[in-house]
Amino acid sequence: MRSGTDAGRWRRLLLTMLVAVGLTVTACGADEPDDEPAAGTAAEGAFPVTVEHKFGETEIEAAPVRVVSVGYKEQDWLYEFGVSPVAVRQWYGVYDHEINPWAADLAEGDPPEVLGTELDIERVAELRPDLIVAVYSGITEEEYETLSQIAPTVAGPVGSTDYNEPWRDMTRLIGAALGQADRADEIIAEVEGLFAAAREEHPELVGAEVAAWSAWAADTIGMYSSGDPRSQLLAELGMQTPAAIDELAGSQFWAPVSPELVGDNLDLAGDAVVVIGGTSTEEEAGAANVISGNPTYANSRAGREGRVVFLDTAATDVAFSFASPLSIRFTLDHLVPQLVAALDGDPATEVPASPEE
Repeated sequence: MRSGTDAGRWRRLLLTMLVAVGLTVTACGADEPDDEPAAGTAAEGAFPVTVEHKFGETEIEAAPVRVVSVGYKEQDWLYEFGVSPVAVRQWYGVYDHEINPWAADLAEGDPPEVLGTELDIERVAELRPDLIVAVYSGITEEEYETLSQIAPTVAGPVGSTDYNEPWRDMTRLIGAALGQADRADEIIAEVEGLFAAAREEHPELVGAEVAAWSAWAADTIGMYSSGDPRSQLLAELGMQTPAAIDELAGSQFWAPVSPELVGDNLDLAGDAVVVIGGTSTEEEAGAANVISGNPTYANSRAGREGRVVFLDTAATDVAFSFASPLSIRFTLDHLVPQLVAALDGDPATEVPASPEE
């Protein structure tokens, strides 16, 4: 049995060999693109630019043209900045080429290749990117170093933990890498204005405890901590994540909760619950059935009084989970009225259904 140090050396050697093979194949002319993808409009004099992230600094010499996203949701940001990626990583897999409805009008050129859920470094090399975006990717520092041998690579924001990257930080980081720092600030200001308007129009949302849950299985509910982008979106509306969820999640972005974990004094629902589950497979019971049959929900105040918002369509589930500036705009249109109904104190109030698209 090899020691951990030896195993690490072998892994680094293997990854380096994979990169070399990919670059060699590329040099021989494999996968030559017919057309270059849309590259956005970088600010004059924006390059070269140095971008700081959690694994160090990355220098980008010129405006990128062939961008590969190995993060799970960065395509939303790329499309908003006018950049059509050559490849993206699969997450939900419910829309063709991982192009979400709110981004469809912004996608130009050939649709991106979908790389799958597992990181395929050899394939990334074959695609000949001039920028690799890995902000919401969960990559290790070792994987970052290997990807950086292929092309300049941008990892998550400084100080961030995997899958807890705030939307503002992602916007600034991706914008900077594309030479569009000013545009990033404009996008942030616009979305902040939408949140501010919602808080002003609906002060009853401010201070409410609202939990974000996921209906993954009949005997388990995934509960998102305050650091998760879904809970961060609710916080932007002035709401808070129940402290009990953060205690269970610790440093993770979520906590799986089974009925036996729920005690008389452990309130994991708060004043209302937002449940995602619109991408459940046919074999699963569906969000509404999973949640309504779970003692965690049934014994909570939210459950007894029907204070629940079901994001049980593919569009609403994906949009809430992506929490990108594009998807936030889509989400607020329906989520705010749903939350207002769920929090009005009258169990007889019907919460509006989630839209299909």
